[in-house]
Amino acid sequence: GEIDKAGYDLAYQGFKSEYDGVRQQLIDMELEKNIGLAKEEASSKGLNFTELETTAEVDAFMNSDKVSEGNRKIYFDAKNEGSDISGFSIGNNIIINKELARKTGSINVGMHEVLHPVFNKLVGNAKEQGKMVRQFRRAMTSSQRRFVDAEMKRRGYTGKEYNTEYVTVFSDALRKKQINYDKTTFEKIGDAIVNVF
Repeated sequence: GEIDKAGYDLAYQGFKSEYDGVRQQLIDMELEKNIGLAKEEASSKGLNFTELETTAEVDAFMNSDKVSEGNRKIYFDAKNEGSDISGFSIGNNIIINKELARKTGSINVGMHEVLHPVFNKLVGNAKEQGKMVRQFRRAMTSSQRRFVDAEMKRRGYTGKEYNTEYVTVFSDALRKKQINYDKTTFEKIGDAIVNVF
């Protein structure tokens, strides 16, 4: 028979609740898997990896004597401007906010943050990374470039951040299957990165 509005709403709420629960379980599984891989990679590169369960724990860590006043100010200024910071790196230290990563679906946060100190060591500062990004962008397909540019804009990355975040945002999109893997493109990208060195 027919279903009335109240019946439809009830069925929809049941479906949505089930969907949201399963989606969160998948996010949690992928996040844990990524954090595990990132920990291994960080350890192999001599990086410290700290995962904290809640935003309150991250705030307490940032207020501790383990963090310089300058880095503390950068973190809290970004947070006060409304940025959702699920992970970040300070020198050779990677800090992950698992609560926020789960909430925002940032399943690639661990590996994303591992890439920052690696690029800092291998490529150099933001200016040097900018040279790599220019070559990297030329090697990408137009659809990859369009997607990553839109994601950079959505995340609010400009200036120095643009240069240090571009490749990691590309990596995130690839990991989440938001852009396609194309062997020829990746050979060009590899050449672009090698040319920096």
